Amino acid sequence: MKQLFLIIDFFVNCFLMTSYCNSQTIHGNVQNTSSKSPIGYVNIGIVGKNVGTVSDEKGNFVIELNNQYDKDTLKFTMIGFKNLQFVVGNFKNAFLSKNGNIQIDLEQKITLLNEVIIKPKKYQTKIIGNTTNSSSIFGGFTSNDLGSELGTVMKIKKSPASIENVNFNIAVNKYDSITFRINIYKMRNGVPGENILKEPLYVTTNIKKGTLTIDLRKYNLIVEDNFLASIEWIKDLKGSNLYFSGGLLNQDSYSRKTSQGNWKKVPTIGLGIYSTVTYEK
Repeated sequence: MKQLFLIIDFFVNCFLMTSYCNSQTIHGNVQNTSSKSPIGYVNIGIVGKNVGTVSDEKGNFVIELNNQYDKDTLKFTMIGFKNLQFVVGNFKNAFLSKNGNIQIDLEQKITLLNEVIIKPKKYQTKIIGNTTNSSSIFGGFTSNDLGSELGTVMKIKKSPASIENVNFNIAVNKYDSITFRINIYKMRNGVPGENILKEPLYVTTNIKKGTLTIDLRKYNLIVEDNFLASIEWIKDLKGSNLYFSGGLLNQDSYSRKTSQGNWKKVPTIGLGIYSTVTYEK
């Protein structure tokens, strides 16, 4: 019996060592290069993979990196800052050399505002997207992973168009209060591309069922083509449920499991997300 125990113990230890060697859990912090202040809610993930996270409000993050991704790209992105990326294998080596604590510095972008010439014009207002408020057909996040995101495509009828607001029809919300980040992406080759917001937009709601409306007028968002309005999971609240109204034959909706992951079209239904836009007559 003792010999059998030793054999089992040997294989268990080998398994644990192999698992450790194949994967590293990285702890780090993200800060502003110039001010040295922490940056909260930074998107961190392996590009094109469902491996990622979001830093907490103090800039701290934890991410597990498996050896199979050593040649892939680990990317840090935050609205208002320059993107930063590493080869995963090199990043892990740096982690080991710094005794298990990595400090990531992001540099702020300098945004030049175009001159605005105001002329008296006549405008028309349109609602685009999916206005469905069904409580019998609904959909939600595929996971509670930080950086998980979903949104609906807004097809504009005429350009340029100014985005006045974005609305999310909540079918079920069992959280007491929940905080999200709202994102607006250009559509490129049939998938979401560049985020057109110049600063992060956070929203907290306790709506259990109904429409969450976000006024975007102060952001002066002008689009020339279709865009995707999305809502992103940035705080780990565990459990509970959150679902949005859905409907058949709606505009397409997309989701991704975590930060920097690939977008996938939501099958069958389009989620109840819509926007008010204005066009020049």
